[in-house]
Amino acid sequence: MKLLLLCLGLTLVCTYSEGEMEVVKNFEPSKIIGKWFTILIATDQKERIEESGTLRIFLDHIDVLKNASLLFNFHRLDNGQCLEVSTACNKTDQDGIYTASYDGQNLVSIADVKYDEYLIILMKNENNFQVILLYGRQPDVRKKIKKKFMEFSDRHGIVEGNIIDMTKVEDPCLQA
Repeated sequence: MKLLLLCLGLTLVCTYSEGEMEVVKNFEPSKIIGKWFTILIATDQKERIEESGTLRIFLDHIDVLKNASLLFNFHRLDNGQCLEVSTACNKTDQDGIYTASYDGQNLVSIADVKYDEYLIILMKNENNFQVILLYGRQPDVRKKIKKKFMEFSDRHGIVEGNIIDMTKVEDPCLQA
């Protein structure tokens, strides 16, 4: 099983090597445990983050598992039903880079973090799309952080029209 995961990780790393993964140096997973809010979502395939898209997600919290994998607990709307979803990001041998299975296989990097304020994640999917997520410890973040996110998205070829400000979107599952 470990060999299979290693092969998958190496395949993903090789597959996405043409687009450099930006990664936080000396990432400390234990410092991201806890409550988070989805602030901005960007992608090069906008239908994935629109109202019925599978990547229009609302993060609840992040846990770290004993094997150093990250567990993202979020909810999303699916056919009018609120779904609670947990996705494990499995640690690779590279600091701050993980693999995850959600809408296909993904290479996930912790691109930027200020542990008590915000987290930027870059996810590259095997089906040739990428998603960039900005999470905050509070329901919103400073404009400076949003600007940093917009510049990061632009560097990765995502236009401003493909970015959704989730602080302006009513979370349909909060009322449920």
